[in-house]
Amino acid sequence: DLLEDEVNPVLDTLLAHGIRVVGLYNRQLYDEPRVLVMRFDGRGNPALLASGSQSISSVLRDARLRSSQPLRELPGDPPQAGTIDAAALSGLLGVTATTENGVVTFEAPRPAPQNAIPAPGTPPPAAPLLRASLSGSNARAAMSGTLVLSAAQIVPTLTALRTANVQLVGLVPQDTQGDGGWYSLYFRGKNNSLALMRGLAQALIARGGAH
Repeated sequence: DLLEDEVNPVLDTLLAHGIRVVGLYNRQLYDEPRVLVMRFDGRGNPALLASGSQSISSVLRDARLRSSQPLRELPGDPPQAGTIDAAALSGLLGVTATTENGVVTFEAPRPAPQNAIPAPGTPPPAAPLLRASLSGSNARAAMSGTLVLSAAQIVPTLTALRTANVQLVGLVPQDTQGDGGWYSLYFRGKNNSLALMRGLAQALIARGGAH
């Protein structure tokens, strides 16, 4: 079980050791501080996998050395009221943005399946491939959103998001098909709007390259 500000440091060390996160969720209501369950698995070099698991304790210790109490906000400057150049950001993702009440929303539809007949028992979910919203200004923005992806796409997508300092806030299986199933990945981040969109664009590229 992890506190909120421990999740992404632990995620980073797991990714660095070739370990895949397969679930992140909260199983309690009204808990304070909020505690999340992270599930992970790994295959490959036993020494590398063992080193990754053992390094979790030092990551947790470092988090509490930085702050004795769990942080209540995402790292980074809070969003600043202003405008976001939706047209410029749309070009990075290749989709048209919508703007309402100062919030810019991007939605990418799921591509048509390459095979006419889907694999038995693993129909793709009806949700869009991507839905992300930005608020604030070009200089200081906040982003949140959801990506739908397969098990094989988790590691490259998360690696790209974390490179852009976008944080994982949830990872929920959408079925019981294991490695053949689908996941909803929930993310949040703070930065200038261009950096956030570039990170998201790289995550989509990484997702598309993994099968």
